[in-house]
Amino acid sequence: MDRVWTEAVSLDRRGDDFQTSVEVELPHDSLQVKTPGPIELSVKIGEERLSRSFTGAPVQWIDKGATGWLLTKTVRLEDFGPKSAVEALRPDDLRVEVKTANLPPEVTTLTPHVQLPTNIEIKKIIPKEVKVKR
Repeated sequence: MDRVWTEAVSLDRRGDDFQTSVEVELPHDSLQVKTPGPIELSVKIGEERLSRSFTGAPVQWIDKGATGWLLTKTVRLEDFGPKSAVEALRPDDLRVEVKTANLPPEVTTLTPHVQLPTNIEIKKIIPKEVKVKR
C-alpha cells in the first residue's frame, strides 16, 4: 500500500504550517490500522514543491592524495524543494564531494555529501556510495 486517506482538513485561515489529529480511512476493508485512533498529520503551507533529477553530477574528491583516483566519477541526484528554487537550479549549483582524510586506508566506499542551496533537499543519490582507489 502506498497511500491512505484521512478525513478532510480545512485550510481556511491557515497561513503557516500546522499539525492536527485526524482519523485514517483505509481503501480496503481487509486492511487494519495497527494502532487504532487518530494520527498526527503535519501540513506544510507554502509554494508548490517538486522533484527534479540531475544525471551525471561529477563527484569531487576534496582531499585526494597523489596516488588515488575516483572509481565512481558521477552520480544521479534527485532533489526536492520549492518549485521556483528547483526549476532555477543549474547543475553547477550542486556540488557532490567525498573526503577521506580522517578515514582508515582500507575504506574505499564513501557516502558523498552534496552541497546545495538551503531550501533544497536531496531525496536520492544513485549510487548511494562512491568508490575510491587509495
